Amino acid sequence: MKGLIIYRWITGNDFLRVIQTVINTEELCRDFEILIFTDKETDFQKQVEGLNFNYIDYSFTHLLEPIEESENLTIRKNHIENVINNIEDRFTKVYTFLTEGNQSFQHLLSHALMQRFHQKVIFLTGKGEMAAENHESEGKALSQNLYEHIHELVISGNFTAAKKLITFNHFKDQRIIHLLDLGEYLKSLHIPNRNGTMYFQILNDVLKTINEENDPEEIEYVERIEGLWKNDQKAFIFYLHNYADFLYKENDLIDFIVLFYRLAEETLLYSIGWDINWNTSDEQRQFFIRKNALYSLRIPRTGNLSKHFHRYMNVLKQEIRSIEERQQVKIRRDKCVGLERLSDRDKYFAELYLFFNNNKLEEFLDLRHEGVSGHGFADFTKEDFERILGGSPLEKFNQILTMLELNPEFSVFRLVQKAILALVASYEIEQSELAKSEEEAINY
Repeated sequence: MKGLIIYRWITGNDFLRVIQTVINTEELCRDFEILIFTDKETDFQKQVEGLNFNYIDYSFTHLLEPIEESENLTIRKNHIENVINNIEDRFTKVYTFLTEGNQSFQHLLSHALMQRFHQKVIFLTGKGEMAAENHESEGKALSQNLYEHIHELVISGNFTAAKKLITFNHFKDQRIIHLLDLGEYLKSLHIPNRNGTMYFQILNDVLKTINEENDPEEIEYVERIEGLWKNDQKAFIFYLHNYADFLYKENDLIDFIVLFYRLAEETLLYSIGWDINWNTSDEQRQFFIRKNALYSLRIPRTGNLSKHFHRYMNVLKQEIRSIEERQQVKIRRDKCVGLERLSDRDKYFAELYLFFNNNKLEEFLDLRHEGVSGHGFADFTKEDFERILGGSPLEKFNQILTMLELNPEFSVFRLVQKAILALVASYEIEQSELAKSEEEAINY
């Protein structure tokens, strides 16, 4: 089923033009539904029946203007969410006609549609034309408060929906499209090898133009993260930390616990001085001693070594038992004796062991099995996480990252968002200045 959603009631002739455009384009029959949002009392049934579209199934929803302006936003938002929840699965395509009316309501409706229907929604212009085919840029309804629309989508990580909105508004600067693609690629860690460096170069170019002081540290960080394209281990750890931080702030806790586990796993691998050669399929021979590692453990050539956290811990535990025997010390999470006698190397591995073998950290990492990402159905809250660890998970984990000099100074997600929003703001300024110039020319 396909549906047409109209922002507010329009006159019979305009309504006829909008409906006819969709029908002619899609060759629709009765598999069609109309939903109308309005802040006016209107005899919908009578007006629609007068258009003689008897072969179309239609239904209506309308919203009366609340008396209290302070109640306006909440009432309308709840109403929009209820409608969208009811129609989401029914529609294969969603057409929406947004006119220049109440901006707060239009903003809520268009944002909700883009969030939930970004693969289905098609905006219609003021003349009832298909937005994708309208090269005269008639879509002025969304150009107002465009920055607010895109800001909400980009900050929440909905880069795909933001790209659709950008495309609808016919941005000439294609860099913003590439940055939105980069944001989406980073969420899936699927950066095309052919154009991998291009996306990061664009990000750096934009950052250079918007940084008043041309902050070289941001540029250097992006160049470091670009190593993802080449399987750089340190870049991958930075990325995992950035993504986990992003998910935590967005309250996506199921995916957060999975990313946090991978962060712990990769950090442990790095800390024992190992890296992985991804060009071989022989898992036993994938491991190698990382170049310039401060300290490293011997890679066992026998036994069942695999790319898993507990396998790395077993190797570290064997080293700790060896240190205890050689130095006559005790390295246990409940009690340590004689650590002051250890060499810098042995003390380093003792500190690693005490951090990663912590009861609270083990309990927290085991949560990944309890959520839908593992084998359970448990739901989580930040309070649950902080109760177990005694604080924010990443803040606690930053202790070992600081020791290893792996604590990222920036977030690649925030830098991508910063660059995108800067381009959008620049576009709005240009459009505003252009409109002002045109108005002055007319009045001259």
